[in-house]
Amino acid sequence: NGMRSLPEIRGLKGPDDFVGRHFFKRSLHQRAGRVLELGCGTGNNLGLYLAYGWVCVGVDYDPAALADARWNLGEAPEFITADLSQGSPPLSGGFDALIIPN
Repeated sequence: NGMRSLPEIRGLKGPDDFVGRHFFKRSLHQRAGRVLELGCGTGNNLGLYLAYGWVCVGVDYDPAALADARWNLGEAPEFITADLSQGSPPLSGGFDALIIPN
């Protein structure tokens, strides 16, 4: 399945204000790349990148949040369950952008 419509989204409905402003200010909507979000929750930030063709990888410790992220964004993003306080999980490839929510 693909990205859900806005009324179907579980959790936050859109990206954090700073993420949205940064995305457009840096013209990231005009190119595609690979983005990693540490602490991705339900995928509200990654949804913006996904809508513009980015390859998305999200890491979070909460399996329920990641289940909602998969519901919200579909099968395209890669989601990894990991406790970042124990270090980074194994990641392959490089990234063009890194998101770490506050």
